[in-house]
Amino acid sequence: MMSISSTSSAALIVLQQVQAPVDRGNDTKPNAVDKIAAIVNGGTGGDSPERTRAAARINSGLLDAQQAKGDASAALTYLESGKFKSSDPSVKQTLKMLISEDSERFAALVEEEKATKPGITNDNAIANAIYSLIESNREQFPAGEFVIGFRFANGGSNIINMPDANGNSTRGALSARHSANIAALITASETGTPEGSASDDGKMQDAVRSLQASMSDQAAWTKRWRDAFGF
Repeated sequence: MMSISSTSSAALIVLQQVQAPVDRGNDTKPNAVDKIAAIVNGGTGGDSPERTRAAARINSGLLDAQQAKGDASAALTYLESGKFKSSDPSVKQTLKMLISEDSERFAALVEEEKATKPGITNDNAIANAIYSLIESNREQFPAGEFVIGFRFANGGSNIINMPDANGNSTRGALSARHSANIAALITASETGTPEGSASDDGKMQDAVRSLQASMSDQAAWTKRWRDAFGF
């Protein structure tokens, strides 16, 4: 183990700033209707007032055409409100078509979000349902990668790079490089001579610079799309 130097201290600061990127793209999630049924039938642990109310709504048959119409209408309003943006205009049109064609299915996604995430805002529930709708109908959207953005009432936003048909995306490549740089920095901090040679220090400096560069690249990518979407 190499000795603690000013370089390794700087590396520690950089590592403490690193947040692992969240990639929902490869999640395998149960069917929304099945998850709601599990909630209604007591299949999930813990009860809360929000969960109980959500289950009661579903169990009492309120998730019917009227409920579906309300959720679908709210989603269509959201899509046209400027809170949703996409790098490809066809994405919005496809979403509107899918929501309109099967409003009950979309309502199930929205109600799943509300039932499993107590306190979630309506806009957040709709945004998550839209993301899930894209994932589960990926073949109906552009084959190439595209970017979508969601803006929320609290001023926050979420920018997501949907991969192309082969699972590749610019943001994914940036994240992969960033993860590799984190691993390289950890390796550099754990190897070397006990006294910490000049060569060891140089490797640490290179690793820190590479990690800082990949952090900057990810931030620049996100800023580019926030600016493009007016977020």
